[in-house]
Amino acid sequence: MDLTIDRNRIGYQLRGDHFETDADCFEREVRAADELIVDGRLADAAGRLQQALAHWSGPALDGLNAKELRAHAARLDELRLAAMERLATTNLRLGHHDRAIAELRALTEIEPLRENISILLMDALADSGRSIDSLTVYRSYRDRLRAELGVEPGPVAKARERQLLQSLNTSTQGAVDNRAGVGRLAHHRHPEHAETNLDRNITHHLETAYAHIRAAFELLGAGRPGYVELPGLPPGHGEQRTAIRRTYHHHVGP
Repeated sequence: MDLTIDRNRIGYQLRGDHFETDADCFEREVRAADELIVDGRLADAAGRLQQALAHWSGPALDGLNAKELRAHAARLDELRLAAMERLATTNLRLGHHDRAIAELRALTEIEPLRENISILLMDALADSGRSIDSLTVYRSYRDRLRAELGVEPGPVAKARERQLLQSLNTSTQGAVDNRAGVGRLAHHRHPEHAETNLDRNITHHLETAYAHIRAAFELLGAGRPGYVELPGLPPGHGEQRTAIRRTYHHHVGP
């Protein structure tokens, strides 16, 4: 291949009959991937997008500051971000959520203020059953917007947050209802067991209380517990206490 170097008003230019740069290969692979996506061949498209992104090793035309070159570099960087987002979306459609989440997290590090990327990451996490992580992504994005730009997320992102909160609240209420339902079902199936357990617990507490009261009376030299007048009770309660005391001694007393 014959190459020549020409000098022009902006510097030097390399000319040749035909040669390919990484940028040429990248754009060709992306175009091929787009055609595969249109044809519904998502797995093949993901492979071509990965090949396209493999041509990148850093920012486009890094270190070259000529105005015309920087404009071209900005275009290539934008195409790279679009290709990364397309790869993540394609992996989501293929059900490869772990890959998509990793790709989208990398994108949020590069472009933390791009709302569509944060929304895609939220969706990927929510679809993977990670609703809390999805909500965390939204909160981080919202806080960053407020701190750096003084604005709020757009309506689509806010709608996603509302859906997540509603889903989490519904799941929590469902778990509570399920636990209550299991308890009611057990009581319905074995009511005699429930009543027996209740009687057993009441008897245990009464026996423990009686033992403490009897020990207190013996320490005071008052003998066994009997009728004790308690201050602050209105007249007429003596008969009730006597009846209660007799019942109590009938069940657990001496």
